[in-house]
Amino acid sequence: MSVCAPGSAAELITRYLGFDCSAADPVVTLRNPAQLANWTLPVLEYTIILGAVLALLHAMRRWRRDGDPTNLAIWLASLLYLFVIEPPL
Repeated sequence: MSVCAPGSAAELITRYLGFDCSAADPVVTLRNPAQLANWTLPVLEYTIILGAVLALLHAMRRWRRDGDPTNLAIWLASLLYLFVIEPPL
């Protein structure tokens, strides 16, 4: 069964928002960053991913060194916020 079957809630929402979800994978959809509309967009994507990885490494190091899970909790909360604001359709 497709997530974006004709008449389903996902299909109606995505059509209302102006894009098509018929080719979307139900779990994860990966796109080639080199095929984005502008050359700066892949740079932005890689910068965001690098920043997230470095923040996770810093949070884990801080948790192991000082026993303070605050940075790790903030990192996990920001990841949860990302999935709420920009669901992977």
